[in-house]
Amino acid sequence: MNVSKSDSLQTSRKGPFADRWVVLWLLIPLLLLVPGMLDFAYPASDPRFSDMSLAHYPYAVLQKDAIIHEQRLRLWSPLILSGAPLSANPLAGLWYPPGWLVWALPVPLAFNLLVMLHLLWGGLGMQRLLWLEGLRPAAALLGALAFSMMPKIFAHYGAGHVTLVFAVLWTPWLLAAAHRRTDLPAQRLLYIREAIILAAICLAAVLHFPELSPGFAT
Repeated sequence: MNVSKSDSLQTSRKGPFADRWVVLWLLIPLLLLVPGMLDFAYPASDPRFSDMSLAHYPYAVLQKDAIIHEQRLRLWSPLILSGAPLSANPLAGLWYPPGWLVWALPVPLAFNLLVMLHLLWGGLGMQRLLWLEGLRPAAALLGALAFSMMPKIFAHYGAGHVTLVFAVLWTPWLLAAAHRRTDLPAQRLLYIREAIILAAICLAAVLHFPELSPGFAT
């Protein structure tokens, strides 16, 4: 059986996480949030126009109260106008499983933990993507750190765009999955992996894909 030079090179390379120090290096961006873990990530003292104040925080409190006192999920919110459906609201985070952490832990600690976990996840994804593109481990790590520490990510979090941050940090995993699927089109499980990752992005920031929301028709 003939094996191409590129295939043999790819198989002879160590994996993107062969160096155990990679994960430790990717913890560096998380340190930026540690000092304020118990507070909201507002860029200024006036948070009136933050999505965290207007949506994420009140919806989290509303949902947590319903779970504790009514043992159910709220699909309707009385907090705006004459009421509005939560099931179709992209900022309610009702359909994104990792976001359910805010119902179990105190807020804003839960939001900060979620962002930190997604920063690490996004960094690992970028490390893998750049490794698949042929970069050396050190170069891939540098690219992963640059991605995780993008000012745009932290600016969006400071503005309360939590779901957008989640979706962006899933993106390297989607590109890595597409890369592998292109290299190995015969392996159908790779199509499933790519579909699952795309579904996670849509559920995290369904604001950009409202027609995909399970409650869009309500």
